[in-house]
Amino acid sequence: MQQSQQVQTGVIIAIVPVTVRASSTQSGIGTALGAGVGGLLGHQVGGGNGRTLATVAGALAGAVGGNVAAQHLYAQPALQITVQLSNCSYGNCTIAITQAASAAQPMAVGERVEVVGAGGWGGAARVLPLAPG
Repeated sequence: MQQSQQVQTGVIIAIVPVTVRASSTQSGIGTALGAGVGGLLGHQVGGGNGRTLATVAGALAGAVGGNVAAQHLYAQPALQITVQLSNCSYGNCTIAITQAASAAQPMAVGERVEVVGAGGWGGAARVLPLAPG
């Protein structure tokens, strides 16, 4: 399905490297899987109340470990790009967009760019080098 998108031009005034972390869904999956595996491993230890305690401790440790693993597994380098928009007819014409870092499309402060998005503040948008011409 094709959609129209609003395009604005501007100049990059700052670029800051950042890390985008796992979403709550991805993190939750890691936590659940870690708890399950930890609980199964803990259940292999001891007997009676000791086994129950080991199962609970294994599940808790696995949940923490799974969450940490998911955070690191899904973390990716990104850039927060601040753009001073051109032809702005209202108050603040500076926006910041966080997007995945791309070695294929390096950008620099002072470069003219286009901001492509659905329009409006808070919506999905992307900063792209302005095509020459």
